[in-house]
Amino acid sequence: MAIAKTAVVIGAGIVGVLTTWRLLQDGWHVIQLEATTLGSGSSSRSAACARQQFSTAASVRAMIHSVRWFERFQQCFGAAGPAMRQVGYFYPYWERDATAFTAARQLVCDQQAWGLRDVELWDQPSLILERFPFVNPDGLLGARFCGTDGFCFPDRIFTTVHAHCLRHPQFEVRMQSPVVGIEHSSGRISAVTTPQGKVSGDVYINCTNAWATQLERLLHGDDIRTLLPVQPLRRFLWFFPEFREQLLAAHANFDPLRFPMVVLTNGVYARPEGPQANQLMMGHAHTPDPHWNFTHVDQDGSRPESDDLGEAAWFLLAEAVPIMQSRFGPTTTGFYGTTPNHQPYICADSAYGNWYRSVGFSGHGVMMSPFAADAMAALLRGEQTVQTEAGSVDLAVFGQHRVQTGVHAETAVL
Repeated sequence: MAIAKTAVVIGAGIVGVLTTWRLLQDGWHVIQLEATTLGSGSSSRSAACARQQFSTAASVRAMIHSVRWFERFQQCFGAAGPAMRQVGYFYPYWERDATAFTAARQLVCDQQAWGLRDVELWDQPSLILERFPFVNPDGLLGARFCGTDGFCFPDRIFTTVHAHCLRHPQFEVRMQSPVVGIEHSSGRISAVTTPQGKVSGDVYINCTNAWATQLERLLHGDDIRTLLPVQPLRRFLWFFPEFREQLLAAHANFDPLRFPMVVLTNGVYARPEGPQANQLMMGHAHTPDPHWNFTHVDQDGSRPESDDLGEAAWFLLAEAVPIMQSRFGPTTTGFYGTTPNHQPYICADSAYGNWYRSVGFSGHGVMMSPFAADAMAALLRGEQTVQTEAGSVDLAVFGQHRVQTGVHAETAVL
């Protein structure tokens, strides 16, 4: 009997856990290393949204593939609940957004051509208000919507899949085991070092996302920011505790659990949170400076800019959704790993042939994790494409030396 090759997966967030499970299914012996505890990084601090409405064929098809996986999750893993709630992604446009609405019309055509059959363009405000009566009707122009989009339950996903990994005979996991050294010679990695000792394998996979450059500085030194331009950016999420009451007070016949992910052209987005949609979660796209040397402790630290950013986002959200009259309450914060063209790196390192990476998801790590796992498994089989339900995806899009601008650059980002 052939002896299984060993893959060392570094990171036990949702991408690392799903990658581990996928490699176990391919017959690998997997050793998973985690610096702290399961899902303790960005995976548990994510807005956890899941959408297929992207701007490139690769992203759209990757996400169709992921959403189909999420739909099968509960049955495949015998989970206590579903992986996602498919309430849809709703992009409304007002008269001031006329140029963006024209672009949206073309984008919907492109998305349909790439295989996303569920996406729709609505250009009758009366029908939009009938469906979503909470929207400000003044100057409403149209909307785009995809009902199979929504948001995930990442804790349920990674804890369930990890539990299945633990029952697999070819799996080992070592928590509280940060990688503090990387040994290599002749263009190959021979071992990584943790405080508990050395760990050796045939391939090594960096699944640390926002921590990617900190880890790979051990391998590439100060050149890493050029070789792997994954910027760790802080993001905030704000919560409105009185959302359900306010929505029902204004629209008694609208079920809060049907409230979609609302995305505005000004970068504000919001979705329901909790089993009964008691809260609303809000985020706001902005461009902070990178935090190159952040630590796990820094993830939850209070920041002086949080309230100012939240106030500005709240004003913009209340203008579009007038029921949002109460001020937000709790705030959470974490880090994204963002690349120049907002596509992840799912590839081998060009200098060290057995070092792989699945990082730089630019805020899309939770939603893209099933595709990322299958893509890594394909790479390790020597394949250059992933077949999805909507067509093939060329993995060169996610390569180390891909072009950072042009047709494969993802522009539909939050």
